[in-house]
Amino acid sequence: MWRIPFSCFLIFVLCPSWFQTIWFGLVCAALVFFMMWVACDFRLRMLARAIRARFDDRLDKQTRIARELHDTMLQTVQGSKFVADTALEKSNDVVQMRIALEQLSSWLGQASQEGQEALNSLRSSTTKTNVPHSKSKRVIRTKSKRVIRKKPQE
Repeated sequence: MWRIPFSCFLIFVLCPSWFQTIWFGLVCAALVFFMMWVACDFRLRMLARAIRARFDDRLDKQTRIARELHDTMLQTVQGSKFVADTALEKSNDVVQMRIALEQLSSWLGQASQEGQEALNSLRSSTTKTNVPHSKSKRVIRTKSKRVIRKKPQE
């Protein structure tokens, strides 16, 4: 019934949607890359802040111990100097000189003991925080064995 006397061809060209274009894909890739970079940067800043805080705590503790050690040693040495000066003023009294030298020896021994205790507490606090994990110890041991086993090249 319907007859078309001539053939008619229509060509339709459909443009892609905005989310199907190459530019949209590139922008999305750049956005993902930027977000990953921001996340890594944020994590690195957090780690740096934590490391800095640990360093500051350790430095404060070491400074405190060094000040205590310095103050203790300084006070003991100054007190010992007073005792030695007193003994030198009364150098003709042998009993007084003996008492002063015993007191001087006692104070210097006490200063030496206090200094040793302060140094031991300083060493023990740093070795507890610097202990590597067992896996790290194994890696260090195996690498050191490899270094030792290598023959020197001539």
